[in-house]
Amino acid sequence: MASWTGVIARISLCHKPFLLQTLETTQTFSSPAGVRLSVSSSLSCAFRNIHSLPKVTSCGRLYSTTSATWRPLSVRGQSNPHFTQGFGDHNGLVGALDDDGQVYLIASDTTELVLSSKLHSPKVMHIAVTGNGRLAAAVCQAAQASTPYSNHVAEFASIRHFKQWLTFEPAHNHDEKHHIVPGRVVQLVANATTFAYLNDNGEVYTWGDARHRSLGRTLMGQEAAGADEPGLVEALGGIRIARISAGGWITTALSDDGVAYAWGMSTPGKQERLPCLRDIDTAEVALLEILSSDGQSSEPEDVQDIAVGDGHIVLLTSKGEIFTTGDNTNGQLGIGQDSEFREGWEVVRITPQLGITAVRAGPRCTFIMGRHGSRVRQPASPTVSKVNPS
Repeated sequence: MASWTGVIARISLCHKPFLLQTLETTQTFSSPAGVRLSVSSSLSCAFRNIHSLPKVTSCGRLYSTTSATWRPLSVRGQSNPHFTQGFGDHNGLVGALDDDGQVYLIASDTTELVLSSKLHSPKVMHIAVTGNGRLAAAVCQAAQASTPYSNHVAEFASIRHFKQWLTFEPAHNHDEKHHIVPGRVVQLVANATTFAYLNDNGEVYTWGDARHRSLGRTLMGQEAAGADEPGLVEALGGIRIARISAGGWITTALSDDGVAYAWGMSTPGKQERLPCLRDIDTAEVALLEILSSDGQSSEPEDVQDIAVGDGHIVLLTSKGEIFTTGDNTNGQLGIGQDSEFREGWEVVRITPQLGITAVRAGPRCTFIMGRHGSRVRQPASPTVSKVNPS
């Protein structure tokens, strides 16, 4: 098991690359290839792969490493852009966004970032890439006086098509699909085959491959959106969602009053199934209820944060307890590797002094973020139940 320690504020993962913005300590339960790094100072990191790991400082500078030594990752012809997000695929980091909505791409055969947005290019606010290689980019545009605010989302068959659109290459100057989604974008995330969009009204829209109950909504009926266009997850109707997370074939949503929901399927093709997702229908979402590990209360705990890996889910309660369930092939549940899959929820034992603030997950790894360094110890058990759309 490997761990990264440092001062981490935010982590966003996409297949192999992931972005860290640092203010607090972080520790992993597992890592892609047993790499151990120590990250110091305030920074934000976008890890290209296990051999080349870039990071972005809190003032926006980007660094990379092939060992334990960090070196500045240069930006051609630009002075100190402030990066807010990295994005990429299974091969590593492809590019980054700055706080002006400009896109920078990694130059061929180098680690140099090049500003690729043109003078009249749309401002890209969020990018998400699915495991099957599709890319969605949220482009903010001002609302007309007579219409509500909405976000434009351009969708592409691949990162290559996105690059062609961005740089206005001849015969490739338009996106493959164009969606208009209500509200201002708060998050745009992707799992293996689907996208999920959270707006400032707390509504969640999904689209993509409808297999494995991955959309959390029905495709039946005259008013239902098709699988390949954003459709409202009606099972969450009336619930204001504050955060979404996606990974594998699972998507989760966390309400602003601390209730967690999930839909989809743990890894297709494997016999193991998460009980919370086993019996839900296409238009249902599972309600995740966690009981305190001390057994002193029969009331479900409020959830502070939630994260999804390829086949596992991580919950952080308002009391600072971490619960994990699902795939544990690489020890990503933080409970040791005596079992490759856990159907029930397990408690990750952590000393209270860590002051946990957030959790994140990716393929075969989990991150916890806290204000103070600590060590992980060991397990307990909660419950799950199902909620239907009203």
